[in-house]
Amino acid sequence: MRRNVLCCALIVLAVAGCRRSKDAPAGAGMPGGLRAAAAPDAVPGPAAGVDVSLAPLAEAGERGALPPVAADGGTTRDAAAGPPSWSLSAVTNVARVGEPTARQRELLESRGFFLAAQPPAPAGAPAGAAAARRATHLFHVYERNDYIRMPSYVTVDLAIDLAHSCFDAVLREVEDRYLSGRLRGTVVELMAEADRVRSSAASPDAKRQATRAVAYWAVALRLLEQPAPGDAPEVEVVPEAWCEECLEQRRLFLAEHPGESPPDECCETPASPPPPTLTSIPGAVERTVAEAVRRVQAAEGTVAVEPLLAAFDLSQARPRGHYTRSGPLQRWFRALTWLGMAYFPVSGPQADPAGVALLARSRLGVPDTARAFDAVAALTAFFAGGPDAATLAAAAGKLLETLPGAASASADALVEPGFLERYAQALAALPAPRIDPGSGGGDAAPQVRVLGRRAFEDAVAMRALLEPAWKAMEWAPDGSLVARLMGAAGAAAALGSDLARDLLADGVADAAAGEILAAVGESRRRLALVPADRWDDDAYHGTLEALRPLLEAPAPDAPALLRSDAWPRRALFAFAGGWAELRHDTILYGEQLGAECDAESFEPPPCWVEPVPVLYARLAAMVRVLDERLRAAGIPVDEQPEDASYSHRPLTEKATAVAELLDFLRETAELELRGELLDADRRERIATIGGEVEWALIMLANTDLLGDREQDMAVVADVFSWRSEPGAPPRPLEVGVAHPDLIYAIIPAPGGPELARGAVMSYRETLLSEGAARLTDEDWRRQVAAGEAPDRPPWVRDLYAEPVPALALPSGLEAQYRCGPGSGNDFGI
Repeated sequence: MRRNVLCCALIVLAVAGCRRSKDAPAGAGMPGGLRAAAAPDAVPGPAAGVDVSLAPLAEAGERGALPPVAADGGTTRDAAAGPPSWSLSAVTNVARVGEPTARQRELLESRGFFLAAQPPAPAGAPAGAAAARRATHLFHVYERNDYIRMPSYVTVDLAIDLAHSCFDAVLREVEDRYLSGRLRGTVVELMAEADRVRSSAASPDAKRQATRAVAYWAVALRLLEQPAPGDAPEVEVVPEAWCEECLEQRRLFLAEHPGESPPDECCETPASPPPPTLTSIPGAVERTVAEAVRRVQAAEGTVAVEPLLAAFDLSQARPRGHYTRSGPLQRWFRALTWLGMAYFPVSGPQADPAGVALLARSRLGVPDTARAFDAVAALTAFFAGGPDAATLAAAAGKLLETLPGAASASADALVEPGFLERYAQALAALPAPRIDPGSGGGDAAPQVRVLGRRAFEDAVAMRALLEPAWKAMEWAPDGSLVARLMGAAGAAAALGSDLARDLLADGVADAAAGEILAAVGESRRRLALVPADRWDDDAYHGTLEALRPLLEAPAPDAPALLRSDAWPRRALFAFAGGWAELRHDTILYGEQLGAECDAESFEPPPCWVEPVPVLYARLAAMVRVLDERLRAAGIPVDEQPEDASYSHRPLTEKATAVAELLDFLRETAELELRGELLDADRRERIATIGGEVEWALIMLANTDLLGDREQDMAVVADVFSWRSEPGAPPRPLEVGVAHPDLIYAIIPAPGGPELARGAVMSYRETLLSEGAARLTDEDWRRQVAAGEAPDRPPWVRDLYAEPVPALALPSGLEAQYRCGPGSGNDFGI
C-alpha cells in the first residue's frame, strides 16, 4: 500500500512540475488588444450565427480531412502562418535510425513525428533469445533507451499508464484487504435483523415479504463467501524477487541450450488457503438463496431473480478487469453487482414498495451497522463517485417520514395496504437514476438500489449518441459505427474533440452524419452543464479530466510539434488508451449504457422571453470579454490553477456555458421583437430552461448535485457601514434576496393571448442596529425561512397582489416527465 501511495504522489508531483513549466510563459505571444472571444466548443452558440451540429455538411470525403501541409524547410513556423515544418538537415543524430525511408522523411519533415510498430524479430533468432524479445510495457522502451543512450521522448502515455497502474493497484488492495471483510460483517447483521422481523410476522403476506428481505441479504452474503466453479485461488501467486532472478536464469539457459531441460525448478506454487467458512443463513431462505447464487454465478440472461421483482442483466455479474486475480476479488465483484444492479421500482407494474419497506426496516433496526455499511459505500465513492439512484438510506428516511417509529415496526404494519400506498407516494418523490440498468441504459422512474452503480458524466453525456447508435446498424451493418460512436471516439467527441466529432461522421451519408453531429452537439451541451468540482469528486472523474487536455487545441505559442496537423490524432490516440484503462479500472462501478429510452415529449406550450436583447447581449459580452482579458493577462483560463486540484474545471468552460445560454435568450428576444413565431425546438428549450439553468448553477457552484445550500437562493451582503460618530460601532446596511416571487403575464400566442407565469428575485434591504453582527448567508436564510426577513421596499409594493393558489395540472392533460431527474414536479406553487 505504501508503494502505491508513493507512486500516486510522484504522479502528482510530475503533473505539478509540468504545469509550472507550461504556465511560465503563459503571457508570451498574447495579442495586445482584445478581440471577440471564440467559443472553444465545437458547436458555436447563436452569437456566431451558426450551429455546426445542424449545418449542411461538406462532401463525405472531406469530413475530418487534415489541412494542407506547407513545407518551407524551416524548423518552426508562426502559428498564424500555417502548420510548422522541419528540415532533417538540421537533425544531428538522424543516422541513429539509419537512412530514413521516404515515408519516414515525409512525416518527419511535415509533421515532426511518426508512429511505427516494433521491428520483427531477426530471422532465425531462437525463442527466448534477447534479440527476439518484444517490449511488452512502455517502460521497457525507456530502459532500452537508457541502455543504448538514445534520447528519450517521454510521452503522455507513460504518465497515463502509470496513473492507471496506481489507480488499479490501490483500488484492488482496498477492496481485497479492507472493504470485502467490512461489507461481509454488515451484511451478516442486516440479514439477522431482517430475520428477526420475519420471525415476528403474523400474517402470511407479512411473513412472505419479510422472507424476501432476508433472502436479499443472504444472497449478497453467499456471493461474498461462496466460490463459483472454476474460481481462482484464494491468494494470487506473485513470485518474489529471488524467484524472479531464478526465472531469468532459466530463460537464459533455455536460450543458450534449446531443447534441454533446466537443472532445477525455480519456484514452488504455495498452497492456496481455503475459502471462508460459509455463514449460516436461515433455513427459510436456503433454497431461494441457492438458486439466486447459482444464477448470478452463471452470469447469463436478463431475468428477475427471486427475491427480486425486476429483472437485471446477469451477464454483468461475470468478474472482469482486475477481479479475476483471486477468488475473494471474484466474489466481491459478484456481491457488488448484486447490491449495485438489483433494483426495486417504486412505481409501475413491478413496483415493490413492500420489498423496499422491509429492507429499509432491517437497516433502521441496526443503526450502527447501517453506518458501517455507508462507510463501505463512501470508500468506493472515492474511486468512482456516489450512486446514481436513490439509496436504501434515502428509502429508510422516507419510511420514517411515513411511519414514525418504523425502526421497531413489525412486518405486518409495513405490508398494510394503506401504509404501502402512502409509502409508495413518498418513494415516488425520490430522484430517478440518470442511467437505468433495468431499461437498457435509458431513463427510469424513481427506484431504490442498495449500493447502486455510478453514472459517469461522460456516459451520461453519451446518452445523446444512443439514437444514432441505434440506427448505426442500418448505416454500417458490420457494427463498426456503433463501436465508434460508443467507444473512445464518442467519449472524446462529447468531451470536446472536434477531430473525434468528425471521425464519428466520417464515411456515412450526409443525413446520417447530420444526426451524428447533432447528437454530439447535445452531448457537449450536457457536459458543459456539469459542475466544476464534479471533476475532482472521485478518481474516475479526476482522471477523465486529466485526459481532457489531449482533446484541446494547443495554445498559439505551444511547441511546434504540438501545432502540427497530425498532433490531434496522436493526442486522440493517447486519450483512447487512457480512457480504455480508466473504464477497465472501474468496470465494477460504472453503470453501462444501452440503446433503449425515451420519455415522451409533448408539444411545448406558448412561451415568451422578456424582450430585452441588449441586456442579454451585454451580459454575454461581459462574460466573454472577462474571459479574454484574463487570458490576455496571462491567467491560464484553459487550464487548472496550479494550486487547485488537477481536475478543476477550466474558467473558459464555465464562461462558454453561461454565454451560450445568454446568446439563446438574446436571439429569442430578437425574434420576438421582429414579430416572428418561435418554432417548436425553441419553445421546447424554453420549456425546459429550468433544468438547463439548474445544471448551469451546479457547474458554477462547484458541486455535484445541488444540495440544500445550493438550492436556496437567499443570499445577503453588507454594502455600507454607517457610524453615528467617529469611532462608534457601525450599523451595517444589509442587502439581499429572499426566496423568489412569481410573475404572471399575458403573452402573445398563435391562438390568442395567454397568461404565463415566471419567477422574479425578491430584493430586501435593512440597516442593522449599532454594533450588530454582519449577517452570514446562514443567518439570512434562517430569517427568511422563519418569515423574519424585512419586507419588500416600499417603492415596489404597489406592483404586488394577493398570492395565486397553487396551480394544478388541468384534467385531461398528461404530466410532462423528462428523462433524468426533475426537481420541480412536487412544488406547490
